[in-house]
Amino acid sequence: MTTTSLVLWLFDTTMKGSLMILLVASLQWMIGSRVDARWRHLLWVVVLLRLVIPQTPASRLSLFNLLPAAEPIAFAARAVLVEAPPPPVLMATAERQVVAVTPAPIPAALRWAFWIWLAGVLFFGLRIVVASIHARRAVASGRRSESSGPLPIVECDLVRAPALHGLFRPVLLLPRGFLTSFTSEELRHVVLHETWHLKRMDVAVSWLLAAAQSIHWFNPLVWFAASRIREERELSCDELALSLLEEEERTGYGRTILKLLERFRPVAPVPALVGIVNQKQKMKRRLTMIASFRNGTRFTTLFLTLVAAVGIAGLTDAQGTRRIMKKLDPASVENVERLHQRVSFELTDASFGDLLNAVGNKIGATVLQSPAIATSAIQNARFTLKADNVPAHALLMEALMPFELSVEPTESGITISDEPPARRIFVHGSEGHAEEHVIVTNGDKREMKRMIKIEGKPAVDGEVEERIIVNKIKGEGHGSFDDAGKLRRELTLNLDENGVKSEGKLTIEITK
Repeated sequence: MTTTSLVLWLFDTTMKGSLMILLVASLQWMIGSRVDARWRHLLWVVVLLRLVIPQTPASRLSLFNLLPAAEPIAFAARAVLVEAPPPPVLMATAERQVVAVTPAPIPAALRWAFWIWLAGVLFFGLRIVVASIHARRAVASGRRSESSGPLPIVECDLVRAPALHGLFRPVLLLPRGFLTSFTSEELRHVVLHETWHLKRMDVAVSWLLAAAQSIHWFNPLVWFAASRIREERELSCDELALSLLEEEERTGYGRTILKLLERFRPVAPVPALVGIVNQKQKMKRRLTMIASFRNGTRFTTLFLTLVAAVGIAGLTDAQGTRRIMKKLDPASVENVERLHQRVSFELTDASFGDLLNAVGNKIGATVLQSPAIATSAIQNARFTLKADNVPAHALLMEALMPFELSVEPTESGITISDEPPARRIFVHGSEGHAEEHVIVTNGDKREMKRMIKIEGKPAVDGEVEERIIVNKIKGEGHGSFDDAGKLRRELTLNLDENGVKSEGKLTIEITK
């Protein structure tokens, strides 16, 4: 992943994650305490997954279909086609094994922002690693006590309050002296609470939360969400523990929580530790819930449906594109190769047919017209051009774009079709097979994108020979005829083929 693509992914993820946080916070504000804490916690886990999953599938049910679609900025990795005065066309041959379309270079300010972000990630990541190593050492040196429950008990100096430690070999950590200052009944309450942390896999969720905070450390909404996840987590385990106690025992459970609050502080922020004590300002909500607890789930089915809906809407992306893929036959592959050939010739006041014949003769291929363009305005156009060392596909694309036509390599030759050339990419690999990808954005034909990809086998030196041509139109001036029905373009191509640099020039004038 390049720096540019990482910056764009981070921006996209943090923006969508922030929208999810605001959505879930609004839903929970409306719901209040009318549903159990475990379901509220699950809703926040959906947000957490949105923040850490690198890529999510597209769906027409995605929440992000409501956002305006942004057209990605494309650029060529090596050679750049430049023109003046109209805005530039970006077209080139790229390096070996370079992704075909990549984002535009990030500005200097964003580059500095990236390094600052990376420094923050390293800081928080290093803090987690150091704290985790310290925790493992403290557990190894702690004093183990006999336990009849599912959790081994270890007394150590690491923790300032009871906490569950470990993802694969969980133990219950207690501060030194805890067993002598708390009764067996109070210890039972602590074990019961921490056992629910174990069953709910809260340590695993804690690691995900640490990853999300490290990646999105600059986003205050993520820190707010982390706080809510921890608070709902403790409320969930309180509810589940109380559900296993008799009604007369629940008051004792509340006294145990109060005693813990008086004597201990929250555990250190280590992903492998999940404690029982919150910050004091958040304990009031827990104690209120314990005092008013009534057994039995509320609105479970309804809320599970809500969680599923939020998951589908939030863990999918906008249905921006759909792909249609088919294999290209060997003859089509050869025609793709022919389109990469560079041509040099001149035409004066030539018809469209004359232009196609000239290109076909130069590259040794038959250039056909699809029946659909028989009535196109291009049939009446006249072309005057001078091409010097210009790739054939570049010349054709410049001639066809004003008329919203495109080039399509086929088995019988090269066909000019009426599919708008929003972006076309040719990738060539030696001794390989070809695939044609048709990408239609939002179902609008005018935003259609086509890609022909040929995947090659490794050459003798272990690399695959690839050539990538990217065409991206920027600005409003391209493709516009003046009042006299003329369009003139002067283009300079800086080409780089396996380290061999050359220059191509194209002057083209089209009269409707």
